[in-house]
Amino acid sequence: MIPYAILEIRDNRGTELYKRHGSTAAGLPVVAGQDAVSQLTGMMTGVLAYGTGKAARLDRPAAGKTGTSSDYRDAWFVGFTADLVSGVWLGNDNNDEMKKVTGGGLPARLWHDFMMEAHAGLPVRPLPYASEIAAQSVALPPATEASGTDLQGLITRLTTQPQVVTPAPPVTSDR
Repeated sequence: MIPYAILEIRDNRGTELYKRHGSTAAGLPVVAGQDAVSQLTGMMTGVLAYGTGKAARLDRPAAGKTGTSSDYRDAWFVGFTADLVSGVWLGNDNNDEMKKVTGGGLPARLWHDFMMEAHAGLPVRPLPYASEIAAQSVALPPATEASGTDLQGLITRLTTQPQVVTPAPPVTSDR
């Protein structure tokens, strides 16, 4: 069995353009356990909820990761929903620095806009392993526990319920 990544491809009307046929599990090693995937997905929902990826929030459960390289040469946002994985990279072909572009800024907003368009008309679905994410026992540091933050409840809401968010205002610059 040769490993593969794409199961199917559909256009924006739902028409199947490609579908992989054959066994999906026979003889393939497990790359990551369900617990690890659940924990990672839970952390990545936090990136959109209260981390650097707030500008990428959608009207449905989503998770992602921002990135910015040294000297602002590269910036990216990669994320997913139950239906689609996509990423946005910004940088200069000649490796010149950008003007302080970070992954949580323009790449996250571009990802948001693309994903909103790509999900138009699709039903809202929970992220894979959402029930496992919600069931995870999370050890919070004392300061967080004292603040009364319900992290487990937040993760449950982020992974199973739509998140209605007002789009971030456009960034203006004097440069």
